[in-house]
Amino acid sequence: MTPDIQRRLVDGVPVLHADSPSGRSVAMLMFRVGRFDETLPTSGITHLVEHLALSELAAAKYQLNGEVSGRFTTFLMESASPPDVADFVAAVCQGLAADHPARLEQEKRVLRTEAASRGGSGALGTCLIERYGATGPGLAGYEEFGLRTLGWDQVVAWRCRWFVAGNAVLCILGEVPVGLRIELPRGEPPEMSPLRPSAVRLPGFTVAGRGGLGMSLVGGASPESTVVLDVLQRRLMTDLRHDRGLSYDVKASGELLDATLRHAWLAPDALAEQAAMAAHVMLATFEKLADTGSTAEEIADCSRRLQDAYQSPSGPVMVMHRQAQRILASQPARDPGETLRRIGDLTGDDITAAARDLYGQMIVATPTFLPAVHGRMARLPEWSAAEIQGGVSYRARDSAATLAIGDVGVMLTPEPGRFVSVPSDQVAALLMWNDGKQMLVGTDGFSVHIDPAEWDGAGDALRRLGSSTDPALIVAIDSAGPARKRPPAPPAPAPGAGGDAAAVPASRGPGRARVWLPLIVVGAWLVIAALALLAKAVSPPLAGIVAAVLIATASRPYWRRRHLSMRSRRGKPGTGAGGGT
Repeated sequence: MTPDIQRRLVDGVPVLHADSPSGRSVAMLMFRVGRFDETLPTSGITHLVEHLALSELAAAKYQLNGEVSGRFTTFLMESASPPDVADFVAAVCQGLAADHPARLEQEKRVLRTEAASRGGSGALGTCLIERYGATGPGLAGYEEFGLRTLGWDQVVAWRCRWFVAGNAVLCILGEVPVGLRIELPRGEPPEMSPLRPSAVRLPGFTVAGRGGLGMSLVGGASPESTVVLDVLQRRLMTDLRHDRGLSYDVKASGELLDATLRHAWLAPDALAEQAAMAAHVMLATFEKLADTGSTAEEIADCSRRLQDAYQSPSGPVMVMHRQAQRILASQPARDPGETLRRIGDLTGDDITAAARDLYGQMIVATPTFLPAVHGRMARLPEWSAAEIQGGVSYRARDSAATLAIGDVGVMLTPEPGRFVSVPSDQVAALLMWNDGKQMLVGTDGFSVHIDPAEWDGAGDALRRLGSSTDPALIVAIDSAGPARKRPPAPPAPAPGAGGDAAAVPASRGPGRARVWLPLIVVGAWLVIAALALLAKAVSPPLAGIVAAVLIATASRPYWRRRHLSMRSRRGKPGTGAGGGT
């Protein structure tokens, strides 16, 4: 038997409720707003609203929490006393309307501390930036920059826009308390911000560094996708842990991107020396599922586990949570019995088609460059495709790099033919540190990091860049900017590796310049040796002078090239954040 969910309306807010198997009461007040609805300069504002709303409930005698995901904000509690539900809902509504300017800086500091203790968004955040740049879901890969600059008026405006009766659903497990009130401002739900996917060819991979190994998948929120992900995770556990001993666990998570699309993340852990083999097994397992589909037994097992979850003590809460999300996303609430019936009607061919669709939209994150992955798909681009014309060009003091700044945008060219550009009409944020360093972040996720000390004569142009940028896009950071970084070049792909070689950026791969450079240096040393021997035959002191001069001359281009300090690329200038109280 699946949970029986009842529905009523209280103060204009839909209320879902079900009997509590344990006799305890649970309440969830959910709003359709989250991290994906923000902008980069204001990111973290929803998290801040959630913290401020619960700031007066620290002494509550029942369990409570709040959480912010990509598209939803939820306030939840649990208690043995049904009247506590009414008290909790009333307190949250009051907190969402309360005047808290005196607590603003304190809560911003608390949230930044929380983010620092949690660490970055890792490979998952990197994949979301690759998919959506510095907009929508891609914001999950960045620091919550709004926690540095947001003012009280901005918080109030955000509350008035999103935390209204027309954008809320209340779920109650247990008795609906007498006298329940949901006193929220009247208002219609704002439209969900549209997704802006990057124009990249998929499937593809990205080197995420420390974040580890994982697969980012996007597909419809359908029973077919549910079964594919369930079967894939279980097969990966069998292949990677039980059969080969390469992983301890395969973590799985997912959330709605918009009303119909869902993002899934599957991440097997592995030791550094086993990452290549784990990646190969991971992709081979997925390829087999996309080629031959699942068995009837696997589909039946998935349906049985889902039914068990529905019938568990937490089943009603799970069902109400999903139904509330669908209501807030303007989708009809789906009865759990209907979901089980649709899964039961699926065939192996249905799973094959769904698996192929997910595979075709996949982004693989790897800790380092892995030939096992590169042989299957292209690396996602790290250089911009569109070149910015015009503007004034500046030359770096210690390299051959150039920086162009003009009315139409900014472009950094570390070497001929490879550049990163941010057009003026596609700026997501301009980060400005107190030591003069700047970072211009484009909506496509590419960014240009500029240290004025590294560019001859660019001071006035950089000041004009700041004054000409929309003030709403500027993030002033009261600390020194990041120091220059020189990441080591990854190893070249293995001979015979497949994929699109042209898609591998020379700044990270073997590139023509980096292939010829060592040969040039070796040739110069051979010439040095020959001249030194000749000089020695004429005059030993002269040999030493000739050798010193030639060594310095031959080495200078190499060290100038290695000294290039600009690390402007597609990626994040901060760490991801989210989570709850």
